Amino acid sequence: MLGVLTPQLAEFATKGDYQSLSERLSFGLRQSLVIIIPCTVALIILAQPLVGILLNHLNDSTQLPAGTVLAILSAGLPGFTIFQLCVRGLQAMQRAADVFGLYALQNAATIVLCIVLGRHSLAGLTASVSIAYASAAVCALIVLAARHVSVAPTIWSVHVRRSVYASLAMGVVMAAAWATPTWTRGGGLVARGLLAMALGGITYVLFVLVAQRGSEPTRRKVQG
Repeated sequence: MLGVLTPQLAEFATKGDYQSLSERLSFGLRQSLVIIIPCTVALIILAQPLVGILLNHLNDSTQLPAGTVLAILSAGLPGFTIFQLCVRGLQAMQRAADVFGLYALQNAATIVLCIVLGRHSLAGLTASVSIAYASAAVCALIVLAARHVSVAPTIWSVHVRRSVYASLAMGVVMAAAWATPTWTRGGGLVARGLLAMALGGITYVLFVLVAQRGSEPTRRKVQG
């Protein structure tokens, strides 16, 4: 996604067409969040099983620190995505000072949070990275707005909202499907994880389809 967007953003910035740049950057942000949000929810719920399968020889009988780390880092994916896309927009506009300042802020926030939170637990240390990226993403949106590029409304656009609601429904089904069987080793563990992912994926798709159909009458009324 970033590789495709960057040349287009640079072209718009060179022409001084910030309206088109905003629209294209908003499109990239919307598409990225629609993909990242369900992945985030799925990784948070299935972090421990994935670690048990991949790193603990198909054994999920004990909670592993790596699973906690994966879940917390996954929670920071939306913030990381927003931050990176905003930085690409600023780079296309050749705002090197802004980009440097944002990266400096993100790294400084990570260090401070690691000192404050990371001294007590591995979870706090990992959360420092996710929180720092989320904070830097907010600052990046503000910097872009100051440069006459507004993409913040995209974060809660209809497509993103639909993905959020579908992901929450998916998460509930996935968690219930994972909790129902009690297999913690071997092929049973793999089957348990696949069942949770399959039911969660079906729930997500069905929710999106129903939501799209429900929005069609409203759209027709507006057009009429």
